[in-house]
Amino acid sequence: AGGVDRFIAPSEFVKAKFVEFGYPAARFSVMPHFLAGKPAGSFGAGSYGLYAGTLMPFKGVGTLLRALAMAPPHPFHVLGDGESRESLERLARDLGIADRIRFCGFLKGEDLEREIAGARYAAITSECYENFPYAAMELMARGKPLVAADIGGLPELVRDGETGLLFPAGNAEALATQLEMLWTNPDLGETLGTNARKFIAEKCDAGKYGRDLTLLYEREIRAASPG
Repeated sequence: AGGVDRFIAPSEFVKAKFVEFGYPAARFSVMPHFLAGKPAGSFGAGSYGLYAGTLMPFKGVGTLLRALAMAPPHPFHVLGDGESRESLERLARDLGIADRIRFCGFLKGEDLEREIAGARYAAITSECYENFPYAAMELMARGKPLVAADIGGLPELVRDGETGLLFPAGNAEALATQLEMLWTNPDLGETLGTNARKFIAEKCDAGKYGRDLTLLYEREIRAASPG
């Protein structure tokens, strides 16, 4: 830890990993990331499911497509690009679901907001550690219920049955069950989406983050001052 008096971690998961590697737990404070501004949007019984992120092997989009092949048929939009796009498009064809999977590529601005607004739910299917991902925060702030992998710091954001639904990372069958829950139960989606938006507003407020950070620095300065 050298001469560092205080480490700030964005999640309990990140703190636990550093402690696992031998860092002193007492020197850590956990402060979740913040979102600037208040994104517009709220739950609506949208017409498709949504994935928004990079298309890389460790993001679990292959598992997502396999789950969609098992879930009740419904449209699904994949936003983003990456090295796995071609193989994922091929997998969708091989699974016989290409007619209901739309690969939209990288979007931003109004195009991105329009896609998010039209979604009934969103999926975060990472098979690698996430700490406190902004993608989840942004979707939750817009009132979208999430199905998320139970890995890394994601469960600190997506609290199963409260602000979203969880599934074991890499388990397509379990994911299919949760996708069905959100697609066929819009009332559940509205409850989870409302809770998610409230959670982000309370826990990830920029003003709160600034105040907490100021207090933390003040405590550390006092502790380091002689006398």
